[in-house]
Amino acid sequence: MTVNDTEVPTITCPANIVVSNDANSCSAVVTYNVTFGDNCPGATIAQTSGLASGSAFPVGTTTNTFVVTDAHGNTATCSFTVTVSDNQAPSVNCPSNISVSNDN
Repeated sequence: MTVNDTEVPTITCPANIVVSNDANSCSAVVTYNVTFGDNCPGATIAQTSGLASGSAFPVGTTTNTFVVTDAHGNTATCSFTVTVSDNQAPSVNCPSNISVSNDN
């Protein structure tokens, strides 16, 4: 008798993440957690796009995609986005007032 593992593994991504940029930076450090499991031992997970948890995500939207593969080749995927908004106003340094006299 042959027993085949046809049950796909499970994977859970977080909801889409929206954050403001870190102070004086054009990015934000973002941490997240992706969980996975399978009915048989030996499942592995790989990130196929995006940045690792704890990375500095640039301003804009980054799509993070993961795939879990069990020991028998069954796969499942999930994706979520990290959107970093630049909410810091620019700064400007003006010189102090300048007084001059006219030339003769």
